[in-house]
Amino acid sequence: MKKLTDKIRLETGFLTGLVILILLLPSLLRADLSSFAKASEDNFAFSGYGEQGRKSTAEDYEEEDTDDEYTYQNYHLKFEQEISERLNYDISSFVYDKDYQERNSLDNISRIFKTNWTYSLKKPEEEFLKLDFKLEYKEKRYENTPANEYAEMKFVPALTWGRKNIHTVDLALGIDNFNYLASGEKDQFKVFSRVEGKRYFVEKKLLLTSVYKLENTKQEKINRKRTKQEIFGGFDYLFDLPWIHKIITRTDWGQRDTKEEGALRLAQGEY
Repeated sequence: MKKLTDKIRLETGFLTGLVILILLLPSLLRADLSSFAKASEDNFAFSGYGEQGRKSTAEDYEEEDTDDEYTYQNYHLKFEQEISERLNYDISSFVYDKDYQERNSLDNISRIFKTNWTYSLKKPEEEFLKLDFKLEYKEKRYENTPANEYAEMKFVPALTWGRKNIHTVDLALGIDNFNYLASGEKDQFKVFSRVEGKRYFVEKKLLLTSVYKLENTKQEKINRKRTKQEIFGGFDYLFDLPWIHKIITRTDWGQRDTKEEGALRLAQGEY
């Protein structure tokens, strides 16, 4: 009973905070939107790319003992604009198309649409404070296995505070809803919170970063609830050498769903 009460309080607190943010947003944006028509052509950018190739599942999931080859096509478009000194936004779309060579049941296409709005409560000088609103819609479709098809809607408001070239602290609270097209027991509703910190050292050559994420998941049809925790950590280091520019190292611990593609890897490097 105590766990259920805590869960209700968490969801109620989140929804209350979300309503307050939505009510405050128009007043925060009113002055900046009045200058929208005056925005110059230099304040926006449009970009995109396309990619085709061949990979295997062994490259995507190093911890799994599978090696299914597939061809892929990826496309990305992005529009971003700075409306004022305080307000900017971007809208983007992604398409990921995979065609497996021997397992047609895995053939799938993902379409993702994102928008991100950032409002600076304090102008970014030595110290800054900003609000972020991220909204993402994703749909995944399979050619031969419709039972795995789903639509996902994610909303994440966040608050970031920091000092320029010294440190940043990021607090986020979001919801993530998975709705499977086939009737069954897979539908999920998630409420999560995340705390992230970054700190520069050695004249900005060394960056330490750490993240803690707590997630509560509810599956209505089988009345299952679970809590997951994730911890990330690592560092970046810049070198003053002609043959090596930067080393990036990350490690993580926790639980994660296999459909959450694109998550941080256990370790990575850039040279």
